[in-house]
Amino acid sequence: MHISLTVASTVFAGVALFLAVKLSTEERNARLVEIGVGILRVDPGKETVVAPAREWALNLIDANAGGLKFSPEARRQLLGQPLAIQVSPAIMQQLEEDIRSLKALKLVQ
Repeated sequence: MHISLTVASTVFAGVALFLAVKLSTEERNARLVEIGVGILRVDPGKETVVAPAREWALNLIDANAGGLKFSPEARRQLLGQPLAIQVSPAIMQQLEEDIRSLKALKLVQ
């Protein structure tokens, strides 16, 4: 009887740990996709500092969007023009602050 309780407890703990790790990974992936989308929303013609990060953002989204990948044509278009979708104002504010910080540190022009 004690062995079956121990085994059941161990299995339950293992499942709980697996679910916690899975949930944490999914939350991280969603946040990374949000960051990538935020970068792609910036107009590369107006904010030249963000232009080099656009390919990185596309790769970031591809790697964390649950198997969805941009087509070569979509990648080409997104490298040269802003993504026209709604992103939370908090994310856009954070990106703008990050760009200002990079400019202040003279890490970018």
